[in-house]
Amino acid sequence: MNLTELQLKARVRTSWQALDLGVKIARRWYLSLMLAWLIPALVVYLLLVAGMYAYGMWSVSPLPLSLSVLWEVSPLWLLLIIWWLKPLLDRLPLFLLSHYIFNDKARGWLHWRALLRLYRFDALLSLSVRRFDIQRSLHLPVTVLERQKGGARKRRCELLRRGCGPAGGWLTWVMMSLEGALSLGLAILLLSLLGIDFYIQPTFLMKGSDIALLYLEILPDILFMALIAPFYIACGFSLYLNRRIELEAWDLELVFRESARRREPQSTIKPLLSAALSLLMLCLVTPLSIAPAQAQEPTLTREQLDARDQVRTILETPPFVIEKNVSHWQWQDEPDQVDSEDSSFLDSLNNLMDEDSGDLSSLFSVVELLLWIGMGLLVVLVLRKLVSHLKAAPVLSKPNARGSVNSPQVMMGMAISAESLPEQIDARIDEAFERGDERQAMSLMYRHVLFLLIHQHRVPVEPWYTELECADAVKQRSQLPLDGCWDELTQYWVQLAYAHQSPPRARVQYLYLALKKVLAP
Repeated sequence: MNLTELQLKARVRTSWQALDLGVKIARRWYLSLMLAWLIPALVVYLLLVAGMYAYGMWSVSPLPLSLSVLWEVSPLWLLLIIWWLKPLLDRLPLFLLSHYIFNDKARGWLHWRALLRLYRFDALLSLSVRRFDIQRSLHLPVTVLERQKGGARKRRCELLRRGCGPAGGWLTWVMMSLEGALSLGLAILLLSLLGIDFYIQPTFLMKGSDIALLYLEILPDILFMALIAPFYIACGFSLYLNRRIELEAWDLELVFRESARRREPQSTIKPLLSAALSLLMLCLVTPLSIAPAQAQEPTLTREQLDARDQVRTILETPPFVIEKNVSHWQWQDEPDQVDSEDSSFLDSLNNLMDEDSGDLSSLFSVVELLLWIGMGLLVVLVLRKLVSHLKAAPVLSKPNARGSVNSPQVMMGMAISAESLPEQIDARIDEAFERGDERQAMSLMYRHVLFLLIHQHRVPVEPWYTELECADAVKQRSQLPLDGCWDELTQYWVQLAYAHQSPPRARVQYLYLALKKVLAP
């Protein structure tokens, strides 16, 4: 996580402003987020449909009454299963959005094993105990990005909720209402276009137990979920980022970095520039004696006044102004009669619907086959589109033998790998202290101790951890007899890095040698 590449302005916002920002974020990367949610949902849908279709083909006919009823309502069960899996389907869009926000353009393919680890992590609790979490969008980054579980996840979620108020809950209710409104609106639109006869006789295209078209009826509901999901995920992630900016002072850190970058040594031209600016300000504030200007009202002649009145009278009479009272609804361009060609087509369609003697089973079989072929081609095209969007997505790191991710190489903008540290580090530290470069000396000491803790003693940390979070992670390894030396060294480093307070040289060297004796004997 590189704060300098953050694609939004780091400042503390209210919860409602964070939700507005989430809507703009979703609009920025809407297509990628929607496809990242829709394609896994379609894969689950096709697997469930194939399983139910195979069950219907292999079952002994006729089916028992209970199984027959379950088979008839199975499309609703499909929709319920996909709705229940929404906490898992939201993970891939959130993962992609986190890399888009921090402008992470790492190259490589997103391997299927990495996707499996993404969906498998803490999946059981997400689908059981925490399924009806009203603030799921706010808590989702803790599971997906921070990969916390158990008591650590609970404490982290409580800390994030403390400053968000009811915004996370209202977000869930509003997005759920929008999904319901879209589904209800589509149903009302179809009934309005097809008429009441279609509603009374819904099986005009089905023969016997053929319910293949019922499985297609839930596809619009899945599409509506995919349309709303980017806004729900982005708004929740915006609330999460807003709380982290507030808790960790990202805005102040970026200001300090920018100030340090712009800071330059004093030059001889600055006194002259200050004097010139002072003289310029003195000239600007000196009052000048200028005679006030008096504005005069324009005077119109008699002929101009008469002409203006005549023009106004003409514009207020027909044909420029037409007043007409209408007491009933009418079409803007109402046709006199229905086109004969359209009328004949509707009559033939009604005759076809009313026929009961014709056997259309073969026709329906051909239509069903064409629909399955079309769905397969559509899924292939959408998969190719998603692959093109995921080419720049970074691959998730592979867990090591201890169950944590690979040790990070860069933390807090500092390289902590073995290659980044000098060979004779003690001599370099003494040289930095001798020439008065305390920041360089403290940086070498802090990076060296952090390297020993992470790469040799396997302290579990994440690349986005701050200094205080690293100190908390070290405290959890109680088997290391550090005696508070690491906490004190961290405190001195934070005071020097952010408050520019020089630490006592003898004390920090003593702490460094004590830590080095324990960690690298």
